[in-house]
Amino acid sequence: MVSASFAVIYFVVLPLLYWLLIIKAGNQKPWKMILIFSLSAAVARFSFAPQIAEYFDFVMWLRIPIIVLLIALEFFLFTHVIKSLWQARKLKGDPRVHMLNKMGNEGDEKKLQMSLTLSYEPASWYYALPFLSRTHATSIGRLKLLSGHFWHLLLLLTGLVILTAISYFLIASFSELVAIIVASIIGYSLISICANYRISRYFSAYILNHHLVINHSFLSLMVIPLDVIKGVEQGNWSKHQLSESLVLGRGKQANIELTFNQRVGYFSMMGMINEAFEKVYLVVENPEGFVKKINQSDNIRTN
Repeated sequence: MVSASFAVIYFVVLPLLYWLLIIKAGNQKPWKMILIFSLSAAVARFSFAPQIAEYFDFVMWLRIPIIVLLIALEFFLFTHVIKSLWQARKLKGDPRVHMLNKMGNEGDEKKLQMSLTLSYEPASWYYALPFLSRTHATSIGRLKLLSGHFWHLLLLLTGLVILTAISYFLIASFSELVAIIVASIIGYSLISICANYRISRYFSAYILNHHLVINHSFLSLMVIPLDVIKGVEQGNWSKHQLSESLVLGRGKQANIELTFNQRVGYFSMMGMINEAFEKVYLVVENPEGFVKKINQSDNIRTN
């Protein structure tokens, strides 16, 4: 009975969730379903009762192609990091913003989203290493974000170490080489975690090349041309009354309202999701200073 329940989870529930959340939602290739079924077979091989597990012995033959695939992925990741850092070495500012400004006028949304997602790699190094972001534009305000607290950074780093160790010990019995590769890929998230902390704490709102850049942590980004800002207002708006509006920042009440004279894109999930808004509410630590610095720009249109 227990084995049957696990079989349903491994070969029905998990593949179905993978299909809906990864393949369909992320517009991925259907052949990638092989990955989740291979993982389910591997888990079944080592967790089911012996008389049932022997039917999954075929998964042992998958070691070689899986190892080759992971080595290729590791090599691609390494070369992409080196290439991205080399291309971004002369950029003064967030590589994601430069990519949006470069690709935004082409009108190809899929190409824009793909380019933005790829630009997250150099951006993660840019923000994780203070030396690379030493010439960053000055912040004009700070969103209230949980990820901007040092204790939150320590919590994520602790969780990453635990997850990396667990993944290694779980896979090592199957293949030590695969375990090392998977653990190193998981451990590589260290760069993004550090970037997430620094961007949330120091660079959540700033002006670069006549654009207001708002970072709702490292995963979400909004680049607003200053000349499309219709108005900026300080006040208090309950989040319960703004359930259908875009609210960036942590708190029960928003204290900044930005309105635009045209819809502006908000990119979340590392650029994979793009939504357009004519108004956005912010929760900032110093709303008076934020409004003052925005109004000091000569590029904002006045009614």
